[in-house]
Amino acid sequence: MVLAHQINANNKTGKPDNHPIRSSYVGKNTVRTMAQIVKNCGVSGLYCGFNLQITREVLGTATYFMTYESVKQTLVAYRGSNSPTSPFAVAAAGGLCGMFSLAVTYPIDITKTAYQKRRLELGRPEGLKRAPVKYFAKSSYQGIGVAAARSCVTNAILFSCFERFKKYINELEQQDVD
Repeated sequence: MVLAHQINANNKTGKPDNHPIRSSYVGKNTVRTMAQIVKNCGVSGLYCGFNLQITREVLGTATYFMTYESVKQTLVAYRGSNSPTSPFAVAAAGGLCGMFSLAVTYPIDITKTAYQKRRLELGRPEGLKRAPVKYFAKSSYQGIGVAAARSCVTNAILFSCFERFKKYINELEQQDVD
């Protein structure tokens, strides 16, 4: 039986991978994998894709919280609720913020992963160019449906719990003042 981590993701035959650099990472713990990356690629190999990761984090976080607050406030105003933490508005805003953030960051993740894979397979490549991020290309969103569903449910629950605990803590503070 061949272990799953010994098979190249692009290798559909199920045979072990014979790529010398790629196979040098197989079966190692985190520290040994890190040492192997430094050996194959230099210290810069540990940071390949860093600029894409920073871009992803900035865009993803901005989209996440802007969407949450905007949708929550819009739904509260639309429903005419007196509470800024209407359970429906919080759950809907949480779900939508997770999906919108995912839609913005998914193509960046696809590009970053492909770049890191090429960089780590080639060792110390000279002049390896980072591929451009392809928004609205079908290949950049492959598999997003399941991820979006998970993100929607997870974030709806997360923000519902967050707002509930925040309200509870505020009530405790009010009791201490009285």
